[in-house]
Amino acid sequence: MRRPTPIAPLLATLALLALPTEGVVAQPAAPDPADLRRDLAGTWRVANVFCRNCGARRPDEIGTIIRIEFPRVSNPLGGDCADAAGLTAFRSHGWRETALRLGMPEAGARTIASSEQRVLSGSVTCNDLPYMPVVAVAPGRLVYQFEGGILFLLERP
Repeated sequence: MRRPTPIAPLLATLALLALPTEGVVAQPAAPDPADLRRDLAGTWRVANVFCRNCGARRPDEIGTIIRIEFPRVSNPLGGDCADAAGLTAFRSHGWRETALRLGMPEAGARTIASSEQRVLSGSVTCNDLPYMPVVAVAPGRLVYQFEGGILFLLERP
């Protein structure tokens, strides 16, 4: 005898399909934590700047290059880390909750990933201290949580 199909997963799927998708950019899955060091290493460019209280602030940081070359980081925005860079443990979260926690404007968050996207958050460390908090949204795409609530979208050049 065939068992009836549970209705809850079906309803959840239908609810997701009913969510508005206008302005949402489809993104690949978040990077695998085991591959994170390899995925973070290399050159990154500031592609966009987000903040709650930017006002008329002009984002001069766009185009800035950050190089993560373990054990060294060249970061013109937050200072360099010479020969002591590492990683904290990264944890998986939903993008919507993460974007809200970071204070990212909703319209900006939708341009980075869908609200259902799983992301990895943690920090590049310097001398075992958190130095550069980042959210790995997808391979080739990071959100760097800077001082004063400023968020930098980093992408591969």
